[in-house]
Amino acid sequence: WCLSSYPLAQGVADVAASACVEPGMEAQLTGKVSQLGGTTGIDGQLHLRGDQWAWLPVIIPAVDDVTGDVSATMTFKGPLLRPDLNGAISLRNGRLAVPAMNITLEQIDLTLQGQPDSRVLVSGSATTGGGSLALNGQIDDLLRATRSLALTLTGDSALVANWPEYRLWASPELRIAGGGTGWRAEGSVTVPRAEIAPRDVPESAVTPSDDVQVLGRSETTKPRLNLSGQVHLLAGDRVRLKAQGLDTRLSGE
Repeated sequence: WCLSSYPLAQGVADVAASACVEPGMEAQLTGKVSQLGGTTGIDGQLHLRGDQWAWLPVIIPAVDDVTGDVSATMTFKGPLLRPDLNGAISLRNGRLAVPAMNITLEQIDLTLQGQPDSRVLVSGSATTGGGSLALNGQIDDLLRATRSLALTLTGDSALVANWPEYRLWASPELRIAGGGTGWRAEGSVTVPRAEIAPRDVPESAVTPSDDVQVLGRSETTKPRLNLSGQVHLLAGDRVRLKAQGLDTRLSGE
């Protein structure tokens, strides 16, 4: 980042910043900050464009091989932590791999649309394994620690896991909401097709629960994510299980 600022004049400071994350990805930020120390206000704009994403897996290790064209023109005006947002950030023709599930999301279209009171509307779609996924919802209080997220995830026969031992296709109808205090999911997930063939699991592969404490051992307590909700799971007529000499089809809910 290259940051420039100018002296205060009648309680207003001009700020300008530009960044080149790498060749092919550039951002510019300009604005005015007023009433420093009191009810701080901001009035500015953000421009972003590019198509190079080699830096993203460093920040988000769960994704890899990211491609796509991003563009943004976003203005913001109002209180520093809750300004009115206007404009959009868009990703078009996107693609990314999820190594943990051995799948690739393709034809990704994602739009973040600015709204008053630091609210952002989210809409997006992608394909995977011949199926589709769609995402819609909103983020409230984007710039505050109390920000919250409410999303609806839907899909039709989307490949969500692709390993030799298990391949799963899912059609979700989920409502996901949460923030800093935890997350809640409700709805249903239909599994129209699955191919499950686990290998023999050695006894040593079973690990104790995180609730188990060993006397005399110093252990670091990991922060826990509060998860709740009720999700209805339905198996379609192409769910096959092959294990321990059993080869059968499963169905039901």
